[in-house]
Amino acid sequence: MTTAHRPTYYNAIGSSDNPSGNKLVGTSRMISGKDLPSQLKLKTRQFGQGSKEELAQKDFLAILNGTKTQANPFPEDADDADDDEKDDKKADADSDEDDEDDEEELMRELEKIKKERAAEEAEKRRLIEDEEQRKHTEKVLQGNALLNTGDYSLKRRWDDDTVFKNQQKNAPKAKKTFINDYVRSEFHRKFLQKYIHH
Repeated sequence: MTTAHRPTYYNAIGSSDNPSGNKLVGTSRMISGKDLPSQLKLKTRQFGQGSKEELAQKDFLAILNGTKTQANPFPEDADDADDDEKDDKKADADSDEDDEDDEEELMRELEKIKKERAAEEAEKRRLIEDEEQRKHTEKVLQGNALLNTGDYSLKRRWDDDTVFKNQQKNAPKAKKTFINDYVRSEFHRKFLQKYIHH
């Protein structure tokens, strides 16, 4: 930070320990608590947080394969557990068959919906193409003056009714006609009169 804004009560003294030339009186030796170092000890995982010791004790491959079986804490109820397992397996088999039937029905329904959507998209596309074709044909027919219904008058220009146009009182109005031959057009005749001298 510069010291240019401070008033100079003392003469500027050029020395190595005071390069700015200002003599600072009563500098504080106190240090803010925010400037002190904190967290000097690295925190490690405790037991129960997935530490290295815990991970080394687990057999992940067995867990993934499901081969690790837990010991039965109540061996006297082993027969009842076997019966329950048989009932569970039978119920699972029945539910698997029901699930397969439901899945087949859902797949049929999905195919039906896909076909309906494809048909709708094709119909929309066909309607859009028909509309574009109709507009194109209409534009072509309107663009050809010979195919119009006998209206050969040219459209008015944007500056036909401006203030500085047609200022003569009894000026003859130019008759606008449509001529298919460009050489015999009014513009061509005016161009020849203006730029080509006989």
